[in-house]
Amino acid sequence: AAPRVRTVEPLGIAFYGGRWYLVAWCRLRDALRHFRLDRIGDLRVEEEGFAPRADFDLSAHLAAQAEAGPSRPARVWFSDRAVVRARDESYATLAEVARRDGGAEYALLTWSHEWLARWILSFADEAEALEPAELREETRRLAEAVLARMGARRGAARRLRVVKKGS
Repeated sequence: AAPRVRTVEPLGIAFYGGRWYLVAWCRLRDALRHFRLDRIGDLRVEEEGFAPRADFDLSAHLAAQAEAGPSRPARVWFSDRAVVRARDESYATLAEVARRDGGAEYALLTWSHEWLARWILSFADEAEALEPAELREETRRLAEAVLARMGARRGAARRLRVVKKGS
């Protein structure tokens, strides 16, 4: 994927979920965003300044984020090949619970089973939703929806007109 360039107004740095983040106002999205520092490939200070956001308090923001919704425990199996990507992308800390089948089961906390199910599916057969049952069912429902969509796009079989070369 091509690198995305964002112009942001930095508001603070925070450590959570085992990673460091730049908390900033994103001009592209016109919203507050968190950017993982280890994902920033290049950083340049621009000449243009910005007015501080008087209504923003980093400590209060982080406390509100933590209280915004209950974290739900989940358990996911990742292949050894996929866990590198999973650790890189995950906002949660992945805690290895048990090794099996060329990978391991990981415990984590999520704010949304639907979001986690969609993320798990992005790993194809390199990940599996294990617990809770609601997460397994949501992952299955989404996978079945993908299969149904793909089946609907197959369309009717088409005849071919073949013209044989002259002999």
